[in-house]
Amino acid sequence: IEQGADGNTTVIDAGSRQLVVTYPDELLGEAVTKMLRNDIGRLPVVSRDDPRRLLGYLGRASVMAARLRRLEEEHVREHGLSFNAT
Repeated sequence: IEQGADGNTTVIDAGSRQLVVTYPDELLGEAVTKMLRNDIGRLPVVSRDDPRRLLGYLGRASVMAARLRRLEEEHVREHGLSFNAT
C-alpha cells in the first residue's frame, strides 16, 4: 500500500468502496466465483433483507472444508467406507 505524502494513509483511503458480498442462500460455487474473480480470500455473508446486517464470513478454508465433507460423503455412498474410521 502506498502511503500518502505525510505517511498517514487511512483505512478508508486504502480500502475498496465496492464491497463484494455473498448471501446465505447463494450457491457455494457462485460465492467461490466471486472470490476468484475479485482475488479475495474471504467474503462477508450478509442478509438479503438487510445487506447492512453482517451474518458472518465465508473464507477459503471453509470452502475447502465443505468440499472435503462432500467428497467424503460421496466416497461413503460409493464404497460404504468412511475416511474418519478409527
